Parts: sequence; structure tokens; C-alpha cells
Amino acid sequence: MDNLDISVIIPTFHFEDSVRKVILALNEQSVRVNEVIIVDSSTNDGVKEVVQGFKEHQDNINYIRRDKAYPGEARNIGAKIAKGEWLAFVDSKTVPERNWIEESLKEIEEKELDVLFGVTQYHAKSKFQKLLRAASFGEVGHETTPGSMIKKELFLNSNFFVEGVRTADDLYWRDCIKRNSYKYSTPKKIGLTYSDLPESLKEVIQKYFIYAWHTSVVNVQTRMKDFYLGLLLILSALLVPRWNYLVSWVDISLFIPHVTKIYMLLILLVFFLNLLLNRFLSTTFPSFFRSSLRIILFLFIVLAVYNWNFIVAGWVEEATLYIPHITKIYLLSLLLASLLIRGLIMPLKRKTPRSFLFPFRWMVVGFIGVTLDLAKTPGYAFGSLLSPFLKKRTKE
Repeated sequence: MDNLDISVIIPTFHFEDSVRKVILALNEQSVRVNEVIIVDSSTNDGVKEVVQGFKEHQDNINYIRRDKAYPGEARNIGAKIAKGEWLAFVDSKTVPERNWIEESLKEIEEKELDVLFGVTQYHAKSKFQKLLRAASFGEVGHETTPGSMIKKELFLNSNFFVEGVRTADDLYWRDCIKRNSYKYSTPKKIGLTYSDLPESLKEVIQKYFIYAWHTSVVNVQTRMKDFYLGLLLILSALLVPRWNYLVSWVDISLFIPHVTKIYMLLILLVFFLNLLLNRFLSTTFPSFFRSSLRIILFLFIVLAVYNWNFIVAGWVEEATLYIPHITKIYLLSLLLASLLIRGLIMPLKRKTPRSFLFPFRWMVVGFIGVTLDLAKTPGYAFGSLLSPFLKKRTKE
């Protein structure tokens, strides 16, 4: 099995220093890499110059320049010219461990696999990166497309990556593999490391919004999209009934008669439109129907809380069932629960050390986690509504 021809494909967009580290790591593998294919979409010659430096001393590097190619398209380009029996995918910022290929081939042979996914661990150096890692990836390995291996024949048989999207093509690819009858596995050992987490909250917010949008476009992580669509509906359900009260302090021309009724009619219209589209254009109607019912239930709970004192107690403060400040209590409870989940429960589950979180750092981690959720909300939510109208491109 060690003698299998392996072609490693690396899509890249600038980051020549990272590319250099990846090539060096591939050269130091305990099993020789037969071919390294670099598909470069950079707007300068930085990566090209790095590759040329290596090509002076080794003959297994193939460099391809392709303008404006997102990672999915770049991987497809590399796969079509690869000479190896097996394709291995690495990104320009994911550095393989020395025994990555050897351990992967061993597992492929033992389990007689068609596909082996990669496992990446995220490293942090700066103070902010450590907080971000605790709020997102933790210190466990994550299943990734970088580090994955697949038989070339199998890949070329309608298993290309989605093109035309900036991210999430890899999620969709793994999802398709899992839904087919291929024999696949995910290693327990970490094969690669990623050390380029964002350095600022602004950069994180921008990155997560873009990620959420493209994830919605290719229609993966449906549970996550439904959650964020529900969150957006909750926020809108709290805002819309108070709209006329809020704008009356600013500009009476913004007053909208019967705004709550209009809002509910629009929600029903969107629901039935999506129901119709998914019924006739998708084979996942039952799943969509259940998800839609959950979203409507979320909306019902929010409206029930908001109108509790009006419907149940008739705004009579002496009434037994009257609850003062119920909306504020509800929102505060949601916020505290979110901070606990994002600041303690999830980081501990992902093996973030207790010494890092306590006594008070967990609150900062929770704040960052909630901020990430809010940043992803518009992308996931609008993607859930618009994805039936948007087309993704796949190779045949």
C-alpha cells in the first residue's frame, strides 16, 4: 500500500509563506509523495516564485496558474490532470503532520476504504486567537476536506467539488460522499494543523458571515441554517410588533398600519412559498417540513411571551398570571443561556482547559461565541430563504 501513487492537490490564493511550509511538510513525509499539484489563483507571482524555488531541486511539483478559481474549482482542475491512483487534498494553510500519508494509507488498507477524510486541529498563538479557538474549534480535531484522500477514478466519476462558491464546497463534497454507498472513514488521529485564525473580532465577523452565506447557497448544514433562520424570526418577532411605537419617537411617516398582521401574512407567504419550492424541486421535503414546523414553533413561543400579559392577564397588574417585565426576563434568559453554552458547555466539550476558562475568561469566550452566532445569522437565514433560487455549479 505504501507504493500507491498519490497526487496531493493544493489550491492557493496568495499566502506564499504558508505554501512554502506545506511543501516542506510534504517533502518531510515518512512516505514519499509522488506528485504535488499547486493550482494558483493569486494576483501576483509570490506563490509561483516559491514553487519555482522548489522545482529547481525536485521533479514532483506541477504548477498551474488559473485566475479567479475558488478552492472547489481549483481542486477539480488538479484532479483532472493528476497522475496518481489516489488524490489527497491539502489547503495552503493546513500543514500535514510528518506521518499523515503513512497513517492514512494504513487505515485505507486496513478498512478497505474508498474515501478517508482528514482531521485538522486548530492552533492559536495570540491572546485573541486563543479566545476565538475556545469559542469555536476548541482543542479537538475536526473532520475536514484538507487531509482527505479518495480514489481518483471514484472522484472523476461525478464526485467533483461545487464551483462558484467561496467556501462550503468542501462541506457539500463530504456530505455527498456520506450519502452515497462509498466506504469512508474519519481517522481518530490528527493529520494536519491550521495556525492562521483571525486576529481581530472585525475579521472574524466578516469571515463567518461570508462562510454562512456560501454554506447556505450550496445547501449544507441544514439544521444550522434552520436554527439561524429561527433566531432571525425571533428577533424580527420582537421588533415588528413594537415598530410603530419605536418610530413614533423619530418620524411619524414611518408608521405602518396593521404592521403585525402584515408581518404574520408575510411569514406565512414565505413559509408556503418555500414549501412549494421544496415540494417540487427537492427530494428532502419531509425534512424541510419538520424544520419549518420547528421555526413556526419558535415564532409562536416568542409571540406568546411578548403578548402574555395582554392575552392572559389583560394588562391587569394585580392579576395572578401577570408577569412584570416578561419580555426583558425572556431576552435576559436567552442571553445568559447563550453565554453559558458558548462560554462553558461547548468549550469544555471541545477539551478547552478549565484553567483557561476560569474564573472569568469564559464570559469573554461566551461573548465571542454569541457574536459569531449573530454574525452568521443573516447569512444562514437569508440563504435558507434564497437557496432554492440560487444555482450552484458542479462538474459532470
